[in-house]
Amino acid sequence: MENLYKHTIEIQPRFNDFDVMGHVNNTVFMNYFDIGKVSYFKAIWDTDLVDWQEFGLVIARIETDFIAPILISDRVVVRTTILRIGNKSLELSQQIINPDTNQLKAAARTIMVGFDVSTNSAEPITEKCVEAITRYEGRPFKREISK
Repeated sequence: MENLYKHTIEIQPRFNDFDVMGHVNNTVFMNYFDIGKVSYFKAIWDTDLVDWQEFGLVIARIETDFIAPILISDRVVVRTTILRIGNKSLELSQQIINPDTNQLKAAARTIMVGFDVSTNSAEPITEKCVEAITRYEGRPFKREISK
């Protein structure tokens, strides 16, 4: 499954990320996953400026498995990919790893929902978004439409 992840970004842990036990606090992992998401969406749009109002995605659910602690000596990389695209949602898979040892530190699955800020309601994922993801990932996505 490692080769499924085309997008990676290295994270620089900050001094205040570490807790009294000498490892990155579990709440900080969510920040690392968020950095991965932002970088991923910039990459699929091939721009540093993402118009989040036009793009219109919000997080509906996150599941995280904490596998191993991140220590101060660890390098940290976040890998991100899209697993599936539905009518109004998509599912991301992310991993935090140490690229020197390939040790998995944490894994997350995130459901993001298409969202229209002006109406404050869910909306379908745009074809423009699906095309950008397909182009970046280099594989087709069959939209899974729920009834």
